[in-house]
Amino acid sequence: MEITNPPQQVPYLTNTSGQKIELVVIDIGVWQMSTTGTKNVAHGLGSEIAKAISIEVTILDDAQAVPLPLNKLYDDVDTDLVAGGILDVDDTNIYLIRNLSPLWLTSAYSSNVVNRGTITIFKKV
Repeated sequence: MEITNPPQQVPYLTNTSGQKIELVVIDIGVWQMSTTGTKNVAHGLGSEIAKAISIEVTILDDAQAVPLPLNKLYDDVDTDLVAGGILDVDDTNIYLIRNLSPLWLTSAYSSNVVNRGTITIFKKV
């Protein structure tokens, strides 16, 4: 007899102290990073964004094969040089910015049709 567990959906995660944490994943959408320095992404959380514990941005190349953090260090000599990050967050949008890192200024990040990656938000319930 084979026993399988069906896919499950849970409304939140619970940490060891009982705090409830919601995970929200948002597609960035199209962002031609080689020519455009910023991207505004609607998060749909309204004022609930104030309950965010962590916001992380993962960028994918055009082949959707190489995930990198937007705030990747791109110079091992000068570790103050980061490739980008979150410029601002308000009740409507998360404002992303990429620096003039040679990392993003290539044909690997030039597509105007692929989803550029995801924003992952952990927030208190």
